Amino acid sequence: MDSIVTRYWRAARQSAPNAIPAVFRDASKSLARRAYRSTMRLSARHRALYDAEAALEQDDWQAAIQRLEKWALSNPNRGIEGTSLEARLLDGLQRAGDAPAREFDDAAIPDLAQVANPGMLTVAEEKLYYFVARESYDPDRAFVEIGPWLGRGTQRICDGLSERTTDWRLICFDRFKWNRHFSRLSAERGADDATEALRKGQSFEGTFRTLMGPRAAKIRSVRGTLSNVDARLSPALPAGRKIGALFVDASKGWPDNSRLLRFFSDRLASGRKPPMILFQDFLYFPAYKLIFLTMLIPGITPTIYCRNGSTVVFSATSGISAHESVFRNDLPNMLSRTVIEAAWERLCRAIPPERLRRHSVQLALPLMLWSCGHYATAVREFQRVRLDDREKRYLSEKIGGPQNAKIPALRALIR
Repeated sequence: MDSIVTRYWRAARQSAPNAIPAVFRDASKSLARRAYRSTMRLSARHRALYDAEAALEQDDWQAAIQRLEKWALSNPNRGIEGTSLEARLLDGLQRAGDAPAREFDDAAIPDLAQVANPGMLTVAEEKLYYFVARESYDPDRAFVEIGPWLGRGTQRICDGLSERTTDWRLICFDRFKWNRHFSRLSAERGADDATEALRKGQSFEGTFRTLMGPRAAKIRSVRGTLSNVDARLSPALPAGRKIGALFVDASKGWPDNSRLLRFFSDRLASGRKPPMILFQDFLYFPAYKLIFLTMLIPGITPTIYCRNGSTVVFSATSGISAHESVFRNDLPNMLSRTVIEAAWERLCRAIPPERLRRHSVQLALPLMLWSCGHYATAVREFQRVRLDDREKRYLSEKIGGPQNAKIPALRALIR
C-alpha cells in the first residue's frame, strides 16, 4: 500500500488539489502535516529545477541561476555547514601540503621492452608505473596493484621492481570477472587471441597469469571487489605490514575508494621514504568524487602528474588515519560549498590550469557542487567552464551525446 506521502505527491503532480483532503481522511493530523511539508519541499525543488532547465534550453544562464538561488533561499541545503565536521575538514585542508606537483619527465626514462599484455595506458603512463615501482622499492615493504586487468601496467611495475632486486613480490587485486566492455577493449587492442574464449561473467585470472609469463610466479593474485577488500586482502596483507607503493586503477566512486584507503591507512605509514599511491584515470571528469576525496585527506599530497595521461602520484607524507572524517559514506552528499571550494583550490595549487582543461577535469568542481545540492553555485561554475571544440567532442562521446546528460547545465554546455 502506498504511503501517505506517495499518495499526496501523486495527487499534487496530477494537479488535483481537491483529491488531497481524501488522501488524509484516515490519517492523523500530525502525520498529514509532516507529509504535506515533505512533499511541498520536494515539489518546490522539482519546480525550481524544471524552471532552470527551461531557461538553459534558451541559453539564459542568468535566469536559471536566479531561479535556483530563489529556491535555495527558502530551502537552504546546509549539509555540514557550520558543524564541527566542517571545521575539521577545513582545518585538515589548511594543514595539507601546498607544494605544486611536478610534471613527469617521461623522456628521461629509456624506452621499455615491448610486452604483449593489452592495456589502456599511454607510453608516458607506462614509464610512470615503472618509475614509481623503482623509486619506492623497499625490501621490507609490500607492493600492491588494484585493478591490473590484463597486466600491462603490472609488467611495468615488475620492470621497476626488477631494477632493484630479483627477489621482489607483488600482490594484484581484481574482480577478474569478464564483461562485454572488456571484450571490446581487448579487440581494439588486438588481443583477441588471448581473450577470445572468455565470456561475460567468466574469471580471467588464469588469462592474466598466463599473459604475465614467468613473472606470475612472483605475483599473488587475489579475487575480490572493493566492497570486500578488507576480508579478501587481509590474509595477503596482515595488519602491520607496510606498503611501499599502491597502484590503483579501479572504481572512481567515493564509497569504494574510501573503503580502500581506510583499509590501507595503517599500512601507509612513512618509513625511510614516504609510500606512494598512484591513481590512474585521476585527471578525468568522471573521477570527480575521487578527486575531492583525496584532496580532503591532508596526509597524502599530489607530487607527480602525467601530462600525456590522466595518472597522478601521491606521497603519503604524514600517513592516513582510519578515523578520517572523509571516510563517512554519506559525506559526499553533505559537503558544504566552503569545503568543496577549498578542496578544489588545493587541487589547483598542485596541478597547473592547462592540465585541468584536458579531459574536462575543470567540470569536477560544478559536478561536485551539483551532487551536493548547491545547484545555483554549480550552474554558475558550469557557465565559467570554457571548452574548445575538441573537449566538447570528447565530453559528448564520454556521456553518449548531450541528450544523455542528466544535468541541464552540462547539456547546455556541450549542445
